[in-house]
Amino acid sequence: MMRHAEYFEDVHVGCICAGIMDGDILAAKDREREMKNRAKRKQNYLKKEWRVKKNGNYVLKYKNEWLTIVPSKWGNAGFGVVWNGHGMWRYKGKSIGDFLTAVYAAFDLVDPLIGESS
Repeated sequence: MMRHAEYFEDVHVGCICAGIMDGDILAAKDREREMKNRAKRKQNYLKKEWRVKKNGNYVLKYKNEWLTIVPSKWGNAGFGVVWNGHGMWRYKGKSIGDFLTAVYAAFDLVDPLIGESS
């Protein structure tokens, strides 16, 4: 998907057309390669098994760093994600209400999309 000043809506194009519209075909190919690699990393990440600690936290070592999913202590069945001094209790504007959502939030925290920062 591309946004271009000469068009009033988003344009869905392939890699080469995006590169032509952007004026840099090599950069478009790099972006496509990065997105495909990230999708594969996410696929492999989701297969990993989280360990449950005695305190009830879930931990996983990913990219040589520890990710922690923390169940809410307030009894509202929510979760938080902690990584490298960063914590989050909301994901995509909503509270993290289940473990699977926390797993996705943890991945996006440690391996953000191109152009986003953790």
